[in-house]
Amino acid sequence: MLTVFDDNRKAKEFVPQDFLDSLLDRKEIASAITLAGQYPELSQRLDDKLSELRTGFISSLPPVWEKAKSLRDEDGAVSLWVDEIEMLAADNQFDEINELVPDLSIAVERAMLKTSAVYREAIEFLESAGCNTELDTYEEVLDAVDLAKQGAVSRRRHIIPLEEVGLSQGYDEGFKIAVAEIVRLNDIPVNGCREKNHSQRGTFFDCVGVAFCNYSE
Repeated sequence: MLTVFDDNRKAKEFVPQDFLDSLLDRKEIASAITLAGQYPELSQRLDDKLSELRTGFISSLPPVWEKAKSLRDEDGAVSLWVDEIEMLAADNQFDEINELVPDLSIAVERAMLKTSAVYREAIEFLESAGCNTELDTYEEVLDAVDLAKQGAVSRRRHIIPLEEVGLSQGYDEGFKIAVAEIVRLNDIPVNGCREKNHSQRGTFFDCVGVAFCNYSE
């Protein structure tokens, strides 16, 4: 009989299964696996206990995990993080998963931004400018829009002062919203208009009139 000592230094009989459970309760997984290797009869119990640990750990992850799983087929970056976390969980590397959760949250946030109206308008702007839209992140899309605007300054002279209105503290929010609508309808770097929708949207000055009428109402 093998004798071990408890925390109070009292001798007690060594029971492999109890010791295995104790190791797993303390999340000493590597030691538990080593022990099961020395006592083959513990193999099934080890598998069962590890499965319980994985299930419990995954269920304790923050809500962003469920959101990430729902987005994995729509966003490549999110899919990579979900795959990595699932691989680590299968390998019982729970501490490493905790370290990845902040990165997963950032990827999910970026994926959610891609569903916003601002993102869709940015993509439409780049398409109208003939720019590449196969970009990985929300930030890259916004940077590409900025570059396109910098390269079209001469065609955006009627837009730039309106953008400055939105940055000014001297106007109320209702007025800024009206001006932002003018910018949204006309800030396209193809001859200053959305050629494919030009007949539907009217001229720049038509848009100004509509937006300011809406504001005045």
